[in-house]
Amino acid sequence: MDIYKEFILSENDPKNLIFEFKLLGQLNDSYILGEYQKTICIIDQHAAHERVNYEKLLFNSANIINKQELLNPIVLNLEIKENEWLEENVKIMNELGFDIESFGVINEWKINKIPIYLIHKNIESKVIKIISDFTNNISDTNNTDDRLKSLACHSSIEFGDKLSNMEMLKLIEDISNCKEPWKCPHGRPVLIQINEVELSKWFSRT
Repeated sequence: MDIYKEFILSENDPKNLIFEFKLLGQLNDSYILGEYQKTICIIDQHAAHERVNYEKLLFNSANIINKQELLNPIVLNLEIKENEWLEENVKIMNELGFDIESFGVINEWKINKIPIYLIHKNIESKVIKIISDFTNNISDTNNTDDRLKSLACHSSIEFGDKLSNMEMLKLIEDISNCKEPWKCPHGRPVLIQINEVELSKWFSRT
């Protein structure tokens, strides 16, 4: 049974999620578990947060990404391939909320500002991953939507991030307010449901 497909076809109203979801806990610091409409609900915390961040970026009417100035600028050391890409595409990184400039040394760059979505993240690692998405053709440099997806992905909660009950419930609330809550921007499911019929089959009760 394709549980994800069955869930999508059931046309659940995402607004119900925040009102009917009963939080059970977090599994392996990666999945949020709960009861929802008489089913076990499993939420991919990264995919859910990625969808939330993507829609915040996508539906930002002013097309402005708020930036946070760093008290201590970060020096970035890039490989030749990434350095060549950045030399030609600094403007794209600026559009994504970064303030990056050449540090005057080959392959070294200084990060002065970052998009607020990356606060509390490993900034150097995230910037390199975003650039790698473009240099490895995972994202299309000329595609605005691809650029937003990359930023949303790398600024989101990750697998292995331990969340408090309050943080999990806030994520549930945020995803319930999304226009397309059931899939991440790359098309992967945000959640699945396991109903009583399936459980009964697994325990040989049918």
